[in-house]
Amino acid sequence: MEYMDNQRHSVRSYDEELKGLNQLVITMATACSKQLMEMKQALASRDDKIGKDIVAKDEFINELHQEIENTAIKILARRQPLAQDLRHVLTVIKISRELERIGDYAANVAKRVGHLSKNTYEAPERMLIVMAETADIMLGKAIEAFLHFDVDTSLSVWNMDDEIDTAYASILKLVQEEMASDKKRITEGTQLNYMARCLERIGDHIINMAEEIYFMTTGKNFSSHGAPEDD
Repeated sequence: MEYMDNQRHSVRSYDEELKGLNQLVITMATACSKQLMEMKQALASRDDKIGKDIVAKDEFINELHQEIENTAIKILARRQPLAQDLRHVLTVIKISRELERIGDYAANVAKRVGHLSKNTYEAPERMLIVMAETADIMLGKAIEAFLHFDVDTSLSVWNMDDEIDTAYASILKLVQEEMASDKKRITEGTQLNYMARCLERIGDHIINMAEEIYFMTTGKNFSSHGAPEDD
């Protein structure tokens, strides 16, 4: 009886450790989501102060990344999990790295808000805002898939990346046309292209999260074509 009580206590303790790890991921993802929404606000208002706040808050995301990795490594060393439990902890480490990069790219966009003039490229800027909104929706779905071991939601995240890629291609085309017609706008156009590239990379990092979540849930990898591997 004492052995069974100790075993149940150990299982409960381990479950609490995993819940704590998941909560850290939620906190980090929430911070990244806030960065994306504040980035959208900064782009819409040309508010350099918001941009600087985003850059300052990136340090908090970096600290969470380190805390998650340290906590996960301790769990691996102490608990030596197997099968899905092992994949769960490893996925947390990988997701935290993707979130850390998302925070970095959001900060990179924010740094350039102050370089935009009041009369800049209107259509590309609207598309940047749409890219930020789409990325935030994808991020929310990715975390939902992670928490609920939801394969269908992780696949839906992967499919949404087409919207970001399409917007990115459109921005490059429109900015190139504008720069060709007005050489004085090349510097600002280059900034917009860079910002669009950062948002495109954010989408890629969220896709990486979705692929890791798929593996965590199924034990199978995505193929090189972005589709689940067949049995």
